[in-house]
Amino acid sequence: VTLADFCPYVQEFSWRGGGGGGGDEDEQRGTRCDNKFNAPDRDNNYAIEAFGSQSKCFKQGDKWEQKSCTMIKQWTRYGSGCYDYECKAGLLNIIVRDVTFSCHNQNQKIPVELVMSSSSGSWLHTGSVVCPACRDICSDCSREGRALDNHYDKRENLGDCLREQENEDD
Repeated sequence: VTLADFCPYVQEFSWRGGGGGGGDEDEQRGTRCDNKFNAPDRDNNYAIEAFGSQSKCFKQGDKWEQKSCTMIKQWTRYGSGCYDYECKAGLLNIIVRDVTFSCHNQNQKIPVELVMSSSSGSWLHTGSVVCPACRDICSDCSREGRALDNHYDKRENLGDCLREQENEDD
């Protein structure tokens, strides 16, 4: 189904306003990944989604969580999200906040732990994205299934911010 854009969905829909990347509260937004104006603003982008011509919808494997040095936000709305991708060197690669994660197998769960800044400071975003079958998106899948990268080397953290916060309070 063309409208599905690789997303598990019930129905495509659109709405007006609501924190989109276009900045205009009267602007119509929708669920299509290929429309950059559907992107949430930076403060509301808890799953680090990307919208535009190189984006497709991918299944998310877990609830998303945001942690700062003083707060935890747990998001119950998850299931699928829009992410940039590329087909390169015989693999499907999903790109989350400019970090490339290679898909080696269908249903491989890619752990995401990346820091993003917002108007309220730095937040560690934790969740996961599930790889579809490479052949559903890419024409060259010659390296799929050959090796597995667990991607744990790409994890980021907030550093020792709790200790820093305590020192600031003293």
